Parts: sequence; C-alpha cells; structure tokens
Amino acid sequence: MNWLKKLFKQKIAPLPDTPYWQAYQQSFDSGYTKKTLIRDVRFVILDTETTGLDAKNDKILSIGAVAIKDQKIIIADRFEYYLKQVYTAQGDSIKIHGILPKHNLNGLAAKEVLILLLAYLQNSIIVGHHIGFDFAVLNRAFQEHLGGQLRNQLLDTNYLAKRITSPFYKMNADQNQNFSLDALCQQYGVPIYDRHTASGDALITALLFLKLVGRLERKGVILIQDLLRQE
Repeated sequence: MNWLKKLFKQKIAPLPDTPYWQAYQQSFDSGYTKKTLIRDVRFVILDTETTGLDAKNDKILSIGAVAIKDQKIIIADRFEYYLKQVYTAQGDSIKIHGILPKHNLNGLAAKEVLILLLAYLQNSIIVGHHIGFDFAVLNRAFQEHLGGQLRNQLLDTNYLAKRITSPFYKMNADQNQNFSLDALCQQYGVPIYDRHTASGDALITALLFLKLVGRLERKGVILIQDLLRQE
C-alpha cells in the first residue's frame, strides 16, 4: 500500500460502484509516491464560481481548471463548464463574477459536468486559492448528484505563500500581511486579467503557483512529500 492509499485509509464511505467512480479510484493505484519529484506530478489548478459563499447551501455556477506538470501550464489540458440550472441572483456575488441566470441556461446538467470533472481530475493534486471552499462546494455537489466525494490531495496557494514568507508563519509572520489572490499576484508579478471567472482565476492561480513552487524549489523543496508538508 503506497503512502497515498494510507492517506485515504480513513473512515470514509466507499465510492459507488459505477464506471466513472471505479475509473477515478483506479487512477490512484498508479499515482505518485512521497518520493516523486514535484515536476513529475500533475497538478490541477481549480476554481469555482458560486451563487454565494455558503458552502453548505450555495450552488456552483461554473468550474474552471487548468493542468500543470513539470512547472509548465498545459493550456490544452483545461476544463471549463457552466452548470445548467435555474436560479435567482441574490446578494453581491453577481457583481463579482458577472454570471447572470441566463448564462447557466445553456450549460450542461450538473451530473454530466461532474462526471466529466472526475475523468479530468483523476489522481491529480488539486490546487487553488482558499481551495477548501471550492472543495467543500464540489463535494456537496458530488454527493448530491453522484453519491460519492472526491479524495484528491489539496494544496492552497494562500498557505504556500505564507510558508515562503516564514517557515514558521503562525509564530513569526506579519499577521497584517495581505495574502489575498490580488495582493499576491501584485507581489509576484502575475498579470491579473479575466478576474472573477472560474477559468480566469484558475489561470491566474496557476501562474502564482508556478512562482511559489519555483521559490520553494530554490530552497530545496523538490519532492512531493516536502511540498505537501504542513508546517
């Protein structure tokens, strides 16, 4: 049993016995190990746009993602879909992402998008800025529509940026430093465009991720176990 299987050796419900869940689970059998080089791992930088910021109740409007391997963004290896649904725009979220209810009328059914996303993700490490929110929203949707949940390892660019700032961030770092996506992009010279769309934010975060991993590599972080280590 490799280290990733040990990671998943938790009290979690078995995945449904369907072809798409089986293929997803089998992808981990030939996945990376703790000694795999960072450059040999496929990362999926992912972002969702939602009707709000309540992971337990708000709906996914769109999903955008792009893959990275060997410190290169693979533009041809990307994912972008609107989810077909009828909803009423509420609050200020629509002012941010600009997705009107009419945009989702031409999307794909949620179940269809999620099946496609499973095949796209496979055993990749999912990266995002505050990725915990996106992961929670996605898993609620997966549970509702497909009866199971994702088990990918996560990496948060917010955390990586703090780790670079100080190896002992919680004790030493300036707690007033701004680690928002916009602030970090400005700090690391990442151009900001197509902001607050799922695909646009995924690409921006991918560029930031490359900058952060490059900094860590120069500090000797070259194995996946070191990148995933929580300080």
